[in-house]
Formats: sequence, C-alpha cells, structure tokens
Amino acid sequence: MNRWLACLGLCASFFLIAPTSAHAQVPPGRFFGPEGYPAEAIRLEQQGRVVLHLVISTDGSVKTCSVATSSGSPSLDASACDTALHKVHFRPALNDAGQPVESTYELKIRYVLPNDSPPTQGPGVSTTDKTSATPTRAP
Repeated sequence: MNRWLACLGLCASFFLIAPTSAHAQVPPGRFFGPEGYPAEAIRLEQQGRVVLHLVISTDGSVKTCSVATSSGSPSLDASACDTALHKVHFRPALNDAGQPVESTYELKIRYVLPNDSPPTQGPGVSTTDKTSATPTRAP
C-alpha cells in the first residue's frame, strides 16, 4: 500500500511538471497517400503496419525517426521514416514557462495495397497517431 501511495505521489508530481505535448500542424495522414506507396512494395504485394518513434525538435521538425514496430517490409519502413523526416512538421511541446522543448511522438501507419483496400478507407495509406508526445528531457 505504501509503495502504491509513493508511486501516486511521484506520478502526480510528474504530470504537474510535464511539458505540453507536440501536435502535428496538419494531420500526418495527409503525407502518406497512394502516391507515396513504394513501387517495390507494390511490385512485391507488400502491405502492413509500421510504428515510428519520432523525436521532435524545439522548432517542430522531426529530428530523428526510428522504426519501433516493423511492417515486415524494408521498403515500407524506410518510406515511412523518409516521409516523416521530410514532410511532417509539429507545433513543438512547451514546458511550464512556455518554452519549446524536445519531445517524442509515436506515429502508426497502415499500408494497404491500392487495389486491396477496404471501400470505406480508399486506396493507399492510413495513419493513426498518439495524440500526445512524451518529453525527452525535463523543462
């Protein structure tokens, strides 16, 4: 019981000092359309879900991208990171003083072959993302 209370106190204090989270300036899914589907993946009939771990810099750009969960296709994984690094931009996370801080963001992308996509989704790629970023350093 005492351990739980101690954790509750630590967790509560963390949330009080945690920076606000980074948010995409435009929905990231906008950059992952059918035109961005890698030709090699189409030729090999590859599809799948990739989860990216992004580090967001203080200016809102994607500083680094790593594949947290692979789609199983190197070309889909590489294309997802390349697109995130070069096209996606965020409003940076802010600390309590309102200063931008580096943060992390999880972006989930589901690649569906254009000719095999469900009718409600349309061809190409869909994204879901974690709506809040985790700070990588204290304010």
